[in-house]
Amino acid sequence: MDGLIVSRPHAGLFLSRAWLAGFFAEPPGHSEPFLLMLKQGTALRGVAALAVRHTITGAYVRLLGGGFGSDRVDLLADRGCEAACADRFVEWLGESFGKKGFVLELRDVAAHSALWGAVWRSANGGS
Repeated sequence: MDGLIVSRPHAGLFLSRAWLAGFFAEPPGHSEPFLLMLKQGTALRGVAALAVRHTITGAYVRLLGGGFGSDRVDLLADRGCEAACADRFVEWLGESFGKKGFVLELRDVAAHSALWGAVWRSANGGS
């Protein structure tokens, strides 16, 4: 994970061990912190630090820190794997929360994030 953080300084700062420790110790807004690790075989390709808040009607999922304590957050992925990791993240959301329903909150996610493309592809049948 340290290699991912160093290679992506624009997003890696927000996934440092010290930054994560604070949010995992005191999660924001009645949410549960969650670290999603995206692998290809045994190689770590991406990481998303999440805050998941369960409600009666479903789940609210956001990147940890977005809207609480950071001015920007993002999925952290190996160079060249951004779109694949973002697509897998969106698939995981559907698999994990789709039956009950979920809201994906992308607060403070930069406009150039691969997550926006993954959401668009998911909404448009993957095209």
